[in-house]
Amino acid sequence: MMKRPFASWLGIAALAVPGLLAAQTFPAKPLTFVVPFGPAAGGDMIARSIAQGMHKHIGQQAFVENKAGGNAVIGSQAVLNAPADGYTVLISSNSPVIFNKLLFKAMPYDSIKDFIPVAGFCSGSVVLTVNSKSSFRSLAELIDYGRKNPGKLTVGSSSSATQLATAMFQQMAGVKMLEVPYKAFAQSLNAQLGGEVDLLFPPPDLAAPHIRSGSLRPLAVTGSTRMTGLWPEVPTVQEAGVKGYEFTFWYGAWVKSGTPMPVVEKLREAMLHALNEPEGQKFLTTNACEPMRMTRAEFSQFQQRELDKWGKVIREAGIQPQ
Repeated sequence: MMKRPFASWLGIAALAVPGLLAAQTFPAKPLTFVVPFGPAAGGDMIARSIAQGMHKHIGQQAFVENKAGGNAVIGSQAVLNAPADGYTVLISSNSPVIFNKLLFKAMPYDSIKDFIPVAGFCSGSVVLTVNSKSSFRSLAELIDYGRKNPGKLTVGSSSSATQLATAMFQQMAGVKMLEVPYKAFAQSLNAQLGGEVDLLFPPPDLAAPHIRSGSLRPLAVTGSTRMTGLWPEVPTVQEAGVKGYEFTFWYGAWVKSGTPMPVVEKLREAMLHALNEPEGQKFLTTNACEPMRMTRAEFSQFQQRELDKWGKVIREAGIQPQ
């Protein structure tokens, strides 16, 4: 075996030292968690939960900045415009990394090459809701009406995730709905509470208070199993008659490519510790969100499998990238 010249080893060591030194002092100042959605969205809530729980582990504050718009592109781009030092972190659902890459032809960044996956937090499903004043008492009734009245039903949409959930539902249920876009999820939720849209796909934590108050009515959940801890009586979309339908989300954290790996690992460790703190556990419970429990390498591999999976779904559903 050919021996590597001593000077070459020195060069490798010189490249590694800055990263190691950065990790030793990281974080030396407050962090910024960029959420590419508006306040009250699931990504916003988990970012705030982790920010609150991280302080005791890293000794620095983490501030959450909501940069909504452009199907999560604005917030994602803000992270890429910041230095690659670990102080600016993208915390989001899978929308900007997975769905955007598959649903849009022209993106200002490559979500796989330009971001380093730091940690996967948890995964879960969403719930289909209607206003409590709606005449629809079941998903079967809504589907029956939609098939007989193409384009009459309205559905709120505020991200590529809700666009995909809607597109899949229309394709598999044979229903044509009018999609009403909103800049932030909170706006689409207010629209449904005000009776402006018929159907919505909200995450459990945002839907739960309004379901408890009687303002919203759950018709189905999008996962393969019921949310027994929240609404055991609410069927899955498959049980309600749309065979094969399954839509799930997950949350994670990413930093800009080029961030020193020792910093990435230190950030990951602090975030996962925070997820075990009371605020993090509260988020998991209220969202029926299951911890992902992956190494960073496993999370990276999972991300690629998700791209393959949803790419196949999009092709089979006949969804054309915009």
